[in-house]
Amino acid sequence: MRDAISKEVGIVENLVLMEYMNNFLAF
Repeated sequence: MRDAISKEVGIVENLVLMEYMNNFLAF
């Protein structure tokens, strides 16, 4: 269960990081 939650959190963090990088590069 904990591993599944960790994977979910990791995916969310990756998506947030990609969004941040896209916004940063847009400027």
